Amino acid sequence: MFSPNCVIILLNPEISLKTNKVKSRWFSILKENMVLSLKKQGVSFESISSFCGRIIIECKNPSSVVNGLKNCFGISSFFVAEKRKTIDLNEICSNVLDLCENNLGPTFAVRGKSFCKNFSSKDLEIVLGSEVLKNFPKLKVKLKDPSSEFFCLAIKDYSYFYFKEIKGIGGLPVSTQGTSVLVAEEFAEKLGFLLLKSGINILYCGEKDLSSLEKYNSFKVIKKVEEKKILELFNSGKVLGVFSDATNEKELIVCSKKIGLKPLAPLFVDAPKTPFD
Repeated sequence: MFSPNCVIILLNPEISLKTNKVKSRWFSILKENMVLSLKKQGVSFESISSFCGRIIIECKNPSSVVNGLKNCFGISSFFVAEKRKTIDLNEICSNVLDLCENNLGPTFAVRGKSFCKNFSSKDLEIVLGSEVLKNFPKLKVKLKDPSSEFFCLAIKDYSYFYFKEIKGIGGLPVSTQGTSVLVAEEFAEKLGFLLLKSGINILYCGEKDLSSLEKYNSFKVIKKVEEKKILELFNSGKVLGVFSDATNEKELIVCSKKIGLKPLAPLFVDAPKTPFD
């Protein structure tokens, strides 16, 4: 019987393109954001680790972990998985009948990834696929657009088995792109959401209540900053930029005079949809 005891997380593909030094820093920031999000919501877990571009969270209630991280930027996909001790291919295959019953059909594909020296990812897929057909002869293999999938991630003496991908919110981990100031009113929530999604930690200058953004910010309060402090923060390097929700040149000029420098105004041209549209 398939009994999930962990969550495997894939990160935004853009992260994998960075240098090892940058990847390491971004992984660290994302893990901090994830841990804070879960703790703020009272979601328990046993351990959190990273391996080959994946983050693995061992826990008793994987569904609660996925729900607790659904608004955490930087996550591409979740897989609710079961971790089992396996020492070789034969032992991995011995789990097929127990795991796959009522979880596959009528067509299926096996997606395997091996980090073991004794067998390749291709070997893993072939052997597992044969074992599935032996135990469930009515099923048919369909590599493209199957009705079900069986995933196996083999790492040393353990294997992780799972069946479905759950999409994450995407984006970049908040704070990986430094801190900027948001000067906005009418479109404060929309622009704030887009800045957080792009990895920017924001300070807010305005009158709008931005508590609605906290769930996208690891449940941290969006700190406020006074207009007269913005130029000082920018000149000292404590903030990397200033963003405004100005929608025309006149509004941008007014904003510039208030804070003492010209902010960036995206003007929302071809802006992606947000929960605040």
